[in-house]
Amino acid sequence: MKRKLKFIQDPAHGWISVKRSDLVLLGIEDEISPFSYQKGNRVYLEEDRDAGIYLDKAKQAGWEITLNESFTNRRSWVRYQERYQR
Repeated sequence: MKRKLKFIQDPAHGWISVKRSDLVLLGIEDEISPFSYQKGNRVYLEEDRDAGIYLDKAKQAGWEITLNESFTNRRSWVRYQERYQR
């Protein structure tokens, strides 16, 4: 399976935007911390822990992941979204 993911960064932190359904497919929806965010069917996995969990499981499942970086010099809009909840 191929996934093109956006890696959103601001001066202090970064998040990988993934489909909520991918968390279910990989069986990791219960492993994601409240330091990640959500909006609609997207989850923004914080880079320090949660993104690594996703990327490790995706690799184990044989998925091909491509990251497209997006950077802002200001606080990212991701920070204003709802905290992740299963």
